[in-house]
Amino acid sequence: MTTISAFPSAVVAPLGEEPEQFGYWCPWCETSHAHGLAGMMATEAIGRTESRVAHCDPHRSPIPGRGVELTIDRIVRTWEHLDPPGPFLAVSGDPDRSRVLLCDVLAHGRLGLALLRLVFGKNRPARGFDGRLVGGWVQVWGGGSSWFVQNQDRDTLAEGRGLGSLLARLFGVPIGVVAIRVLDAALALDLPADWKLHLAEMITRAAARNPIAPAAEEVPT
Repeated sequence: MTTISAFPSAVVAPLGEEPEQFGYWCPWCETSHAHGLAGMMATEAIGRTESRVAHCDPHRSPIPGRGVELTIDRIVRTWEHLDPPGPFLAVSGDPDRSRVLLCDVLAHGRLGLALLRLVFGKNRPARGFDGRLVGGWVQVWGGGSSWFVQNQDRDTLAEGRGLGSLLARLFGVPIGVVAIRVLDAALALDLPADWKLHLAEMITRAAARNPIAPAAEEVPT
C-alpha cells in the first residue's frame, strides 16, 4: 500500500460510550471518514500515526483505495467536531449539517456562475448574497476581484481577492482542492489522480507562501 496523504485525526469518544473509532475530515470529500481503533484505548491512541486505506468517494477524491497516514492528536465528542474550524459552511443546502460539497455546487453550475459574476469584472458594482453560519448568518460581498464576509453585526470576518480564495474560505477546503474542482467543472478535465494530488499540493503551498490577503479572526461556530 502506497501512502500518499497525511491528515490529523481524532478519537471520537461520545460521553458515556467506549470509543471504538477515530476519524479525520477529508478536504476532498468534505466530510469525515472513520476507521477502527483496532482494540486500542483512547489514551493509547493519542500520539500514534496509523496507516489506513482511504474511504474516499471515487467521484470526489483522487485518493480512494490508497494509503493515508493518520496522526491521532486529540479526542473529540462528536463527528461534527472533526469539521475544519472557521469555514462559513453552506451558502445553501443541507440544513442538518449546514454544509454543501464544493464539487456539487460547481457541478450544478448556478452558484459557481453566480460567484464568477460576483467576484470577477473590474467595473462590476459590489453585490452580495447570504450564507448560513451555525448560530447565525453571514453575507458575502464582492466587487471587481475583491470580496469580504460580514456577520449579522456587520463585522468583517474575512476578506480577500479572487474566486479561489473565496471558495476556499466558504467551504473550508485548501485552495489547491478548489483549483482542481474548478478545473474539473469548467474544463471537464479528466486528470490522473496523481496529477490532481500533485497540483493541489503545489497550489496550496504557493498560496501559503504568498497569501493574497490576511483573513480577519472568524467567529466561533
